[in-house]
Amino acid sequence: MNTIIKRKSFWFSCIAVVLVMATVGYFVGTSFLRVGSVVQEIRTVKLDYSPSYATYLKDFSEYSISESDNKAEFSGVLPYNERLASAFDNVSLADGDTANYTTVVESAFNLEAMQFTFTMSMLDEEKSVIATDSIVTDAFVTENGGLDAYIEIDGESYLLSEYSAKLSDNVQECLFGWLIAAIVVIVVVVVYIVVAETAEQIKAKSNYTYNKGLESAGNGVTKNNYITAQNETSKAGYKSGNYRFGFTAFSGVGCEVASVYNLMIALSKAEMLSDTIYNFEKWWIEFSIGWGALGSDPKAIYRYLDKKGISYAKYTSYDSLKTAVNSKSACKIIMSQWNDGSNWYWPWNGIHTYYVEKTTVNQFYSYNYYYSANKISGGSIDNSRGTGGFIVGYVIG
Repeated sequence: MNTIIKRKSFWFSCIAVVLVMATVGYFVGTSFLRVGSVVQEIRTVKLDYSPSYATYLKDFSEYSISESDNKAEFSGVLPYNERLASAFDNVSLADGDTANYTTVVESAFNLEAMQFTFTMSMLDEEKSVIATDSIVTDAFVTENGGLDAYIEIDGESYLLSEYSAKLSDNVQECLFGWLIAAIVVIVVVVVYIVVAETAEQIKAKSNYTYNKGLESAGNGVTKNNYITAQNETSKAGYKSGNYRFGFTAFSGVGCEVASVYNLMIALSKAEMLSDTIYNFEKWWIEFSIGWGALGSDPKAIYRYLDKKGISYAKYTSYDSLKTAVNSKSACKIIMSQWNDGSNWYWPWNGIHTYYVEKTTVNQFYSYNYYYSANKISGGSIDNSRGTGGFIVGYVIG
């Protein structure tokens, strides 16, 4: 007869210990399941390339990932591990009878219900369930367009992205060495990343169909029309504010896309905005929607340029970029910076990316820095940017 064991205190222990351990520089131990450098910090979360699930699911003896119109699902099997088995309460394991035991992990993300489910079960050699734990939690879209979720534990709510932010390679090396509870937390985070990334691709296809429909009906942006105001919804041929991107509206998080879209026009390689958005999503240039909050990853725009065969120079120092720009009689520039939260056109702290064109020695035009009806003229690169901290820039031509 199978015994199903459900607990809440177990999950509370997991989270509490991970928060403590995340502040420690390094530890000594062995590795059981590694996430790899998948998560860094909130809204700098990124996969550098399309997901290589083998990288951070390599310790599963088998797994499958599937998708439908509104659901991403994961199922995987972990070989028996004493530390992981010890995480289950009230399970008596006699010596020598665990060789063929396994842990089955099942998870799903339902886009329609915006719900994340996770179940971990221990199976004996006859494949009977002897213990199980499960989580069901609602996901939500943040005010800046990202997707996140809370775990509810003993009446307290814990934000998943905060735990992912604390994982790094050297911390992971130790977590599995001597901390039983933390193993399960990392399994939850890893599996959530898998289903969230898969859900992101499902959403990308849905967005593409929707955005193409806008254009066909005359409610989008006409090809070769520059974007200067991402929130425009009424001016014929310029209605970029109607588009969808990720799990939210393009108007609030699409500045990197708008910058690249504008650049492609200037290079006589114009695209439909729906295609540029879809390319950002399918090429994983946007921040992982699974932990998203601020739009796309400006430091990964180079991958779009590479895909399109565009030559560029990339700068992470504004002084270096300024020197390069000033040495040219004309060029095209994409810049990203932090906002200070005081601007009416971008009223929250976050990242903003915009396209600037230098046409002559003392003539610059900024296209989507301000949400304005027209491009903004400036006499220098300094006059074509804001005062926030510089992040990255690309000089083309």
